[in-house]
Amino acid sequence: MDLKELTPEERAIKLKELEQNLNEKTIKAMSKNDLLAFLVESMMLIPAFNFKTVQLSKERQKEAVLEFDEVAKEIKMDVENQEFTYPVYDEREKEVFKQKVFGDFYDRIPAKGNFKYLAALHLQRLFGIVEVTVNVGTVTKKDADWRHPHFDVKTVIEDYLYDFETDKYSIVAKSEKKKPKTPQQQELTRRKELLKIALNQLSDVEEEYLDNFDKLYFNFRNKETMSKKEFLNYFKDFRTHIKELKDRIAYKMVFSNISLLEYTKITEHMGKIITDIDAKIVNIKEFEKDHNLGSSDFSFKGITAIDAEYAVYTDWKEFKERIIKFITARSESGSAESPKTGYFLIDEEHLYPNVAEIERRLYFTAGMMNMDKELKIQQEMKRWYEIKTKKEKNKNQEEIIVEQKEEQPVQDDGFIFTLEEIERMKKMQPQERVKFALHHDKFLKLDNDERTTRMDELKLGTFRQ
Repeated sequence: MDLKELTPEERAIKLKELEQNLNEKTIKAMSKNDLLAFLVESMMLIPAFNFKTVQLSKERQKEAVLEFDEVAKEIKMDVENQEFTYPVYDEREKEVFKQKVFGDFYDRIPAKGNFKYLAALHLQRLFGIVEVTVNVGTVTKKDADWRHPHFDVKTVIEDYLYDFETDKYSIVAKSEKKKPKTPQQQELTRRKELLKIALNQLSDVEEEYLDNFDKLYFNFRNKETMSKKEFLNYFKDFRTHIKELKDRIAYKMVFSNISLLEYTKITEHMGKIITDIDAKIVNIKEFEKDHNLGSSDFSFKGITAIDAEYAVYTDWKEFKERIIKFITARSESGSAESPKTGYFLIDEEHLYPNVAEIERRLYFTAGMMNMDKELKIQQEMKRWYEIKTKKEKNKNQEEIIVEQKEEQPVQDDGFIFTLEEIERMKKMQPQERVKFALHHDKFLKLDNDERTTRMDELKLGTFRQ
């Protein structure tokens, strides 16, 4: 049953079953696969914690020193509507301090010698446990190295817990040494212990996952494929390992390496890669049939744009390059030359990491990195996306206007290409003309002999309607 399509009544039944299975005996009796499935189901059934951040009020921004007890007055806990809002503030973001004065970086520091700083992050864990971390204090120059910032902050962690009865989250009060724990505090302790037991049972899954990741990352990014057999083996082997990763990537969510949203998106994307590879393998079989190859090999070395097989080679090569991007991580600095590297999808609110980027952001780094710097890089990438989509939107609107002007409600004149399309093809490289033709509805309706003749003409630069 698809959990996304559950009715409220069905979800209530599932939640009750989940609550009943949330005990040490049941969890210890589960196999690795059953436990992974159980943990994924728990993440999908228990609603996500609705965490938001807003800028600290102007009044408190002006205070000489930021203290948690003061900024905490701006934390809003709307339990009824399940909205939990935390204030944030980074004095470095004020325009007056974003100046490159003596170097090619923002080097200005206030006269007081530091910046006021307030950050809030939340971690959604299994079994309805949420940890909100608040860092409040200052940022100044690092004593040992003035190039880098030093964070002098107080860290406060607040726990929230999901209640199966009310279907709501609420904050868990800090326990006091001389007072007995409240029922909610006892439940938090119990669930944290169950979480520890569940994670301990999945230690083998990590080794299996990383073994398949290593084979993909180290063996497939630079592997040469210049023959039919090499392409076929490449796609088949890639499919095997990506399927193994897909079956185990839930453990990344279990350990909070990825969010539920990231898990949902990446499993959908991996499923699409597997489907696309299956289609390419069929495509290779059709190539064998068309060339009467049988099981014999065929080399693409030495072919040029005027060869009939060139379109097939470029199609397989481009697909290979596309799936390689899924196992290529972002650079630490988030190079502006290829801002989408490391992410298989970017939208207005999220950067969705590929399998390599999931690992990279967890590992040690070669240079100086911290969460503050990482978040700034991600913000720059989101700004790049906003600019890019705005440009594309404007371009698409212009193309729509041009197409509307060119459209004429006339009968089919028997021609394959319009004069405008021929003019466009004249500016293309031979392989680009072939690709353009292979995506043209009228061209695809030609019989095989006529299509082959036309493709040869396009490669040689002969154009006719």
